[in-house]
Amino acid sequence: MVADVSADHRFALISVAGVGGLHVERRVRAVTELAIACILGEPKLVPSGAARRFPSAPISGGIRYFAPSGLRRLRLLSGMVRANRPWRLVTGLSKVLVGAFATGAIALATSTIWLFADTMGPWRTGAATVLSIVAMVLWLILDHGLWERPDSPEARDRSVLYNTATVVTLAIGVVVLHVALFCLVLLTAWLTLRPEVLARTLGHDVNFSDYLTLAWLLASIATIGGALGSGLEDDAAVKDAAYGVRQRQRLEEAEHPSNNEAG
Repeated sequence: MVADVSADHRFALISVAGVGGLHVERRVRAVTELAIACILGEPKLVPSGAARRFPSAPISGGIRYFAPSGLRRLRLLSGMVRANRPWRLVTGLSKVLVGAFATGAIALATSTIWLFADTMGPWRTGAATVLSIVAMVLWLILDHGLWERPDSPEARDRSVLYNTATVVTLAIGVVVLHVALFCLVLLTAWLTLRPEVLARTLGHDVNFSDYLTLAWLLASIATIGGALGSGLEDDAAVKDAAYGVRQRQRLEEAEHPSNNEAG
């Protein structure tokens, strides 16, 4: 569902997440124009092709619009992830970033890591990167209670959707964190680690690709350090960084049902 329109009450409710994660402004504008045309009873105000893209069904006192057929659940998921703004995870979890960078800086001073980076190859280094990202996501979910458990069979599908959105949000955020760490570690290595010192340990001439490989491995190690640093963040800070406003409100209502009922 992307919109409920009550012509009787001249009111419309639009689900921004329901329109998907791409071309949001254009799609919301089209749904808004559909709602206005319905409320005013003016079919000529319907934008070209909008009625075909957003199928509808009558409801009591109005009309309900749906997302285009095909991949509706995926469209909703992408909209939910976009609403969470996963790229904000890095700035929202300052202790994670500090802990991760500190881990990478300490590892940079270890000559054994230089040898590992020189001998592991792209496949092993890539596998280490994937494992570090997975470990970070799992740690955030388990340590801060971000996994939603359905309290009834009817809520199972909804919980699957919310949990999938959480995993995707955190995965994107951790990838952004990994890229940021890679850039920071690369800059630090280039400024502090002289090529002749690195070449003496590796036993061959050093070029910029050796620094890239070293920073790649160190970023993976630093991501593991970031997972440990996330334990220093309180649950509220992690939820603020990982979720959009509406999702946080829903979690608070689920955690404190008595307060919601009292209100």
